Amino acid sequence: MSKDYQDLTSLDPPEEGGYRSGYRMPPSGLYFPSVNRSSRLLYSLFALCALLLTVIIIVVAVNNSNVKQTQKKQEDSLSNFSLSVQSDFQALRGDEGNMQERLSNLEDAIKKLQTDKSVELVQKTLQSLKNTVEALRCDLQRMANNDSKSWCCPENWVEFSGSCYFFSREGRSWDDSKKFCASKSPGAYLVVLNTALEQEFVEKKTIPEYTWIGLTDVDGEWKWEDGTSYKDTPQNWIPDQPDEHYGHGLGGGEDCAHLHRTGQWNDEHCSRTFNVVCEQKMAAP
Repeated sequence: MSKDYQDLTSLDPPEEGGYRSGYRMPPSGLYFPSVNRSSRLLYSLFALCALLLTVIIIVVAVNNSNVKQTQKKQEDSLSNFSLSVQSDFQALRGDEGNMQERLSNLEDAIKKLQTDKSVELVQKTLQSLKNTVEALRCDLQRMANNDSKSWCCPENWVEFSGSCYFFSREGRSWDDSKKFCASKSPGAYLVVLNTALEQEFVEKKTIPEYTWIGLTDVDGEWKWEDGTSYKDTPQNWIPDQPDEHYGHGLGGGEDCAHLHRTGQWNDEHCSRTFNVVCEQKMAAP
């Protein structure tokens, strides 16, 4: 019985602050505090890692943003450079096109000059042939009419009192009329009215059209085209003419004479376009 009691007493818990049967219990309150410090350390490490990770993410994001901005700037710069190069290239192509066009125009001008020289030579040859034909025609005319005159008028010209006259109803300025007469036949000029009979003859052929005559005061003094003295010829001005009128709006005064609708003389601006009378005295060869 006492043995059983001893066995049961061996199962009793150890007394507070002591050990039983060789088993030493750890002091109360010493184990759990060490576990709490480890947890706090782990939490602190975790928080620090999280913070570092956040910082890394932010830094990476900021760097990525800066990289993208830099890349965008580089792309924009490259795009602008490409556009600039394309523009310069287009400009160079345009300049090349202009140069080619100018070169082509220059070549055409050279060809035209060569052609003009050829045309001028042909025209001179034709004029010489015309003169020869005209001389032969005059000879035939004299032979047919048993005429002893030493000259005759070109074809389509009208003879009167030792001169030949060509009447053109195509409007020209005074200067162009002068050139036209010179081109019609060698020695031809704008008509010079030396006598009252010649004045009457020309009037009948021109009334009622305005017609240029070879009289001008562009130098301040009235002169005939062939050098005939103005003072030595009869004058047939409209009353109160010439008046050197400036109100026509064409600039300058009225320096060229023409036959009015009545056949009388009037001064007008030389740029006006009127009919033409050419005169020529041509001796046969």
